[in-house]
Amino acid sequence: MLKFLKIAVVFVFIAGGIGVFAAKTKKRSSEPLKIEKNELSSSRGLYQANCARCHGGDGKGDTELGKLYGSSDLTTRRVQKMSRKRMTSIIKNGKGSMPAFGKKLSAQEIYSIVTYVRSF
Repeated sequence: MLKFLKIAVVFVFIAGGIGVFAAKTKKRSSEPLKIEKNELSSSRGLYQANCARCHGGDGKGDTELGKLYGSSDLTTRRVQKMSRKRMTSIIKNGKGSMPAFGKKLSAQEIYSIVTYVRSF
């Protein structure tokens, strides 16, 4: 009976370790974000008003100001794979020559822009 109990404890320990490993290695979904039309329209308006001057309407950064400031192409794999938290932080606090929008835009408006950028 004692031998069986030891084997059971070892089995539970190994199974728990595998579960923890699997949870840590879980990859983010590569499924495109699904956003509703009215949310997309509102998000597009916020993007156009605050971001398009430098990043362009299509997100590629191919505008006069975008070239001057070296704006990121928001359609690249690097940007699109960026976490929502990281994108939010960049918009809120700025990065490089990009100004901070945290005092100009609400948290909901920033979230909306991130959602729109991730739809490129």
